[in-house]
Amino acid sequence: MPEPARHSAGPLRLPARRESLALVREYVGKNLEACGLPGDRRLRLELAVEEIAANIITYAYSPAGSGDLECGFAADGKTAEVSLTDWGAAFNPLEKEDPDLAPELDRREPGGLGIYLARNLAGSCSYRRDGGRNILTISMPLQPEAGSARSKEEGA
Repeated sequence: MPEPARHSAGPLRLPARRESLALVREYVGKNLEACGLPGDRRLRLELAVEEIAANIITYAYSPAGSGDLECGFAADGKTAEVSLTDWGAAFNPLEKEDPDLAPELDRREPGGLGIYLARNLAGSCSYRRDGGRNILTISMPLQPEAGSARSKEEGA
């Protein structure tokens, strides 16, 4: 496995449509490989990004697909960060309450699992509204923190 590295990539701006998810996955995957994020951590970050990108595609614009989605990437040798930007109505997904997971699946309220998964899979998430843009940044340490529950699970 390569040593964690500094790496950045120019943003990828695409129409906010389902067909764009494959290109977002490819962009994020190539950049995570370039910075040396290990397998399990990489998969968790990729899934978190895909969930948020799917939410942007589905909910950011009316009608759906009428705007853009921008994905950015940077790694500083310690942390990988993926930013997802849309120009839809102001919405901070981090303020959304966690879904109630107690009821049986067929009795649960639909929705909310994508944001819940992203928050719980990533190392951290942050949101800001800037100049008419929603910007969600999803971060993951390139190496597990010593002594953390996840580092023990990952064999660090």
